[in-house]
Amino acid sequence: MKGRVVKRTAAIVALLLGGFTVVQAAEDAPSDPGKAKAVYARNCALCHGANGGGGVGVSLKKLAERRSDAEIEAQIKEPKGAMPKLYPNAVTDADLHGLVDYLKSF
Repeated sequence: MKGRVVKRTAAIVALLLGGFTVVQAAEDAPSDPGKAKAVYARNCALCHGANGGGGVGVSLKKLAERRSDAEIEAQIKEPKGAMPKLYPNAVTDADLHGLVDYLKSF
C-alpha cells in the first residue's frame, strides 16, 4: 500500500513538473513575427490602424518608449477604456508574447 502511494505521488510530481516545463518552454520560445502580425491584423488593426497609427483606438507608435512589456500585457489582459477584452479567447497566452513584441515594433 505504501509503495503505491509513493509511486502515485511520484507520478503526480512528474506530471506537474512536466507541465511546468512545457509552459516555461512556451514562454521562453522566440516569438513568430508573422503570426504576431496576423493576430494584430485580425484583432487590433480595425481600431489601431494597419500600421499602428491609431484611429478609433490610440496610436501605438513608439509604444515601447511609453510602456513596459508588463504594462502592455496588462492592457491586453485587462483592458481599460473602450478597448475590448480579447484575452484569453481571441488573443491567447501563446499569442501574447509575440503580440507585445510586434506592438513595440511600431
